[in-house]
Amino acid sequence: MSRNPALLESPSFETPGGTFETFRAAFRAGRHDLEYRCLAEPFKEKHSLTFDRYPIVRARILREEPGLRWLASARLGAVNRIGRDEAEARATVLGRGLRVRFLREWFYEIRRTDGSRIDDFLEEPISHLLERRETDWSVRLPGGPHAGLDPRAVERVTVGADWKILEILPETEP
Repeated sequence: MSRNPALLESPSFETPGGTFETFRAAFRAGRHDLEYRCLAEPFKEKHSLTFDRYPIVRARILREEPGLRWLASARLGAVNRIGRDEAEARATVLGRGLRVRFLREWFYEIRRTDGSRIDDFLEEPISHLLERRETDWSVRLPGGPHAGLDPRAVERVTVGADWKILEILPETEP
């Protein structure tokens, strides 16, 4: 069972460390849905993963990416930012060192008044989508599945970024 069950109810993707701890909690609890949410889109694309397929192919992914299994018991060291949207940290488990790379992914989510939602990834950071006119701010969302949506059917719009696990590499000897 997870050592931090609160993360199973309220996962944290706001920092690389939060994502790391969320993945550990999900792995220990057998929450494949939450494990999947911790993985970056390039990782999912590399392994042709979808939300529905992940539980089915998970055993294969753990063989191909053994570092994922090691993360469940690892301790994360200091996180070093690499540019704006990437970070890297050293994780250790049983004397073994791993390099964990993280990617910040920008997204939006639109909740409709009927309870359904539309969400997608953004190609650029929020700072590129902000527009200011005197004292008013707005966010310009590029065309997508929301393009024809009636604004009166919108209850809430969230724009943000989540840190996700991009890859786990064995630590190379100096």
